[in-house]
Amino acid sequence: MRAQVVLPDGCIRLEPGRRVRRDVLVRNLRLTAERFTFEVVGAAASWTTLDPPVLALGPEATGRIAVHFHPPRAAHVRAGAVPFGLLTTSAQETAGPVVERLLEVGRFTDIGAELIPRCVRRASATFHLTVANRGNDTVRVSVRGRDPADALRVECAPARLTVFPGTTAQSGIRVRPARRRWLGSPVARPFQIVVDPGADLPLIVGGELVQRPILPS
Repeated sequence: MRAQVVLPDGCIRLEPGRRVRRDVLVRNLRLTAERFTFEVVGAAASWTTLDPPVLALGPEATGRIAVHFHPPRAAHVRAGAVPFGLLTTSAQETAGPVVERLLEVGRFTDIGAELIPRCVRRASATFHLTVANRGNDTVRVSVRGRDPADALRVECAPARLTVFPGTTAQSGIRVRPARRRWLGSPVARPFQIVVDPGADLPLIVGGELVQRPILPS
């Protein structure tokens, strides 16, 4: 390939949901005019555009193309190093070289939690907690129960979850009353499940166990 393609030095850092522009220098090394076509190869191809994608240069002339990176804020764009390649072809040589650099995609966290069911009318019950990772990096969360009234025993199994990007993980929540027998009317016992990712603010999901008496009043 009789073209010199110069990418910016060093690793290019990107944040999901934001656009970054980098200019690429192209020089025609031939003594005749040439038309060069550029194509992005690799994992970044779906969220990278070139302006222009085709560049016509005179003999030994120099031009520039703008590379626009716009990684979406989505789980499939994983955090970390992403190879980026720029393929250059021409009418005279269809199989050209690939110039490569590394992109560094930043991390973002987006988790959600759902408790099913939210309310049970029973002496004791097992709820199911689902934690969804909508971010682009693996998260590890701890799960614990909380009852401000100290009227329930809440057990979470497992108490720690590893959730990969774009996936969910579950924990079984066993809820039992601290006091098993009494006479009177049913009593609603609210409780909370705390989902703690460590570095970010915890999520709190509320549930309720309607405790029935052994005999009505």
